[in-house]
Amino acid sequence: MFTGLIEEVGTVVQIERKKNFQRMEICAERTVQGMVEGDSISIDGVCQTVVELSGQCFWVESVNETLNCTTIGSMIVGCGVNLENPILADGRFGGHIVLGHVDTTGSVVRFESDGENRILEVETPDKLARFIAPKGSIAVDGISLTVVEALTTSFTVAIIPHTLKHTNLSDRQIGNRVNLEIDVLARYVARIIENSG
Repeated sequence: MFTGLIEEVGTVVQIERKKNFQRMEICAERTVQGMVEGDSISIDGVCQTVVELSGQCFWVESVNETLNCTTIGSMIVGCGVNLENPILADGRFGGHIVLGHVDTTGSVVRFESDGENRILEVETPDKLARFIAPKGSIAVDGISLTVVEALTTSFTVAIIPHTLKHTNLSDRQIGNRVNLEIDVLARYVARIIENSG
């Protein structure tokens, strides 16, 4: 389980692709400290397993489902990725509960300045709209963010300068896909309501 508080931005240094399978090497500084093979790691909000370690770099392997449902399959060498280790049971909990199970991807339709902040608008598939509420939480590329507006086919979030500086959001442009994970609490509430009628 993760919190959506990004520890650092790592760099993709190598990608090996075969039809429905991908191996990817990422280098980082702080995130790899204490890491061992078999650990989970959130990469742009996607929970992956560390399969190999070498110095400040680690490898993950992705199967077809992950490649199809997230942005992992479209990453390129040199791109920056948001990294977060799982929260420890006795750790401080910030952000919100993030599982690393991406629901789908959305497209950036607006990313503009609003004073010191930036407003990010992401277009979402219809199936996700009912889970997104103003002042609710959503994970965008693994970042825990608060929804400002929940519109019919999109939502907006406000990005503070700190988040822009310490994540890869500054690289995002109109048309880019981002990984989306709805708040797990919203998912369970919706399921309870569906089953009560």
